[in-house]
Amino acid sequence: MKKVFKDEKNLLRPGWQVLLSAILGVLTTFIAMALFTDFQINTNLSMFLICFISYFAYFKLIYGKKLPRDLDIFNSPLSGLRKFLIGTFLGVLFFSVVMLIAKLFHAYDFTVSPKIPVTAILLGLVSQFITGLSEELLVRGGFQHAFLKYGKWVALMAASIIFSLLHVLNKGAALGSLIGVFLAAIFLGMLMYATNSISACIGWHMAWNWTQGFLFGTNISGTSGSKAILQARATSDNIWLTGGDFGPEASIACFIVLILGSLALFIYGQRKNKFNEYDRTIILTK
Repeated sequence: MKKVFKDEKNLLRPGWQVLLSAILGVLTTFIAMALFTDFQINTNLSMFLICFISYFAYFKLIYGKKLPRDLDIFNSPLSGLRKFLIGTFLGVLFFSVVMLIAKLFHAYDFTVSPKIPVTAILLGLVSQFITGLSEELLVRGGFQHAFLKYGKWVALMAASIIFSLLHVLNKGAALGSLIGVFLAAIFLGMLMYATNSISACIGWHMAWNWTQGFLFGTNISGTSGSKAILQARATSDNIWLTGGDFGPEASIACFIVLILGSLALFIYGQRKNKFNEYDRTIILTK
């Protein structure tokens, strides 16, 4: 019976890892839906604790005492914080470039809000941190790690496909949104490999979402924009330029930025030998 659940290295088999990841993701999503009401700070903190403790227990169940190095949010918090901040900076930068390109394409225009909603912006930062934390621990930490046994590039593609499918029911979802979310997943998976850090992915994911909704006021993966520092306004009817109801993530400008970002990470990883270093992380999981 043990062979059904664990392999020769006494690790849970990939199929069971995927199933447990999916169950945990569904449970945390339902808990989030029950707790999140008007972005109250106490519910956000409760969700953070639930996600953090749940996924920590999940990874301990799979890997035992020695967690893979890229799960640095758990096993190397100081190094993880540094990479989280790098990821946060890159997330803000990337989406700001997306909006700059969109403006050059005459897809969006934006003005400064007459009254900056400081409280909403800060609460938005907390809420998007929880979103980035839960989705990255689920997809990159759960699904992508589960497929590492078959190689890091197979794992990258499998997790990216799953990540895209998780957004297929979002408002405004269409071909463009699937492409945009898939490219974002490819970039995030590459970022984990290049930095050997899931914390960098959490920071980038948080900042990318926050910049959409709370800096520019655009839709976040189909979720309506909110009070923001800037107010973006679509100036084109072409959904390939604006992203339609899904938001700029489904736009050509986003595709360009994410493709170039992924290529840059690939070149960086090859030149700095980061992918071979990550292979040693994979060995720990086998």
